[in-house]
Amino acid sequence: MSYWRSGSSEWIYFLQCTDTHLRVSAEDTQARQSPQQGLSKIVQYALDSGLPLDFVLHTGDVAGALGELGQPSSYDECDQLLAPLKKPVAYVAGNHDDPRELRRRIPTAVEWFSDDPSSVAYSFQSGEIRFFVLDARIGEAPHSRISEGQLDWLHAGLGAIAKNGAAVVVTHYQVLPIDIPRWHCVDYDGAPSSMLMENGEALHAVLSRHRAVVAGVFHGHIHSSQAFTVDGVTYHAAPSTIDNVCNLPDDRAVDDTIGANLVGIRPGSLLVRHLRLAR
Repeated sequence: MSYWRSGSSEWIYFLQCTDTHLRVSAEDTQARQSPQQGLSKIVQYALDSGLPLDFVLHTGDVAGALGELGQPSSYDECDQLLAPLKKPVAYVAGNHDDPRELRRRIPTAVEWFSDDPSSVAYSFQSGEIRFFVLDARIGEAPHSRISEGQLDWLHAGLGAIAKNGAAVVVTHYQVLPIDIPRWHCVDYDGAPSSMLMENGEALHAVLSRHRAVVAGVFHGHIHSSQAFTVDGVTYHAAPSTIDNVCNLPDDRAVDDTIGANLVGIRPGSLLVRHLRLAR
């Protein structure tokens, strides 16, 4: 066993939650419940399921909202809400997050991409699976970009994966465009803006080159549950724990559920359960 591995099963299990948007002000009228209530429901479900989790993966926008960067007290609260699971938490930086607040909460059992205290890119090992967490933020903008340095780092890291191992790549943002117009252009603080990754094709090229070892790519950001495969690389989005939208046919409709992903992985196998609960 190791820091990121608590069980003896050949499977590694983790809970992917995302876009919790915890705020100093707890009430959210659009969601009809507080952000704290939504995350608490997911945690309780995970506890009741009896799944032997090894860790929690939070894929970003831990705190904050439109025009409101996450505050230190909100990150403290997220730690407290996840504490009943008694598992380490791997945090990913979203566009509403304060990267310095996240970085100081990430356990020491990781290998950082950079010593820059505002960078939240790192990797860690759980069993035979290597996890690569990318930081694609462009400030608080909804669109994103992966640095050339991170692309090179990821390429080298994936190339070093042993034949009997596998890798998981994690980012907050959607990497490639899909046939859902909502995510191509959104109204962001009164102005049209893209939700897409500016150089997503470059990241995808690295992933597809190493598709033999990339078990999956996990992200949040779009407040929707979906999975799609391109060139042998499968991308998994988890739903938000506070509010979500539908995909096709009506990509503007509100989805009246909250959710998360329960994930099991071993070399050669991946199981993703898309959990949905009523708000």
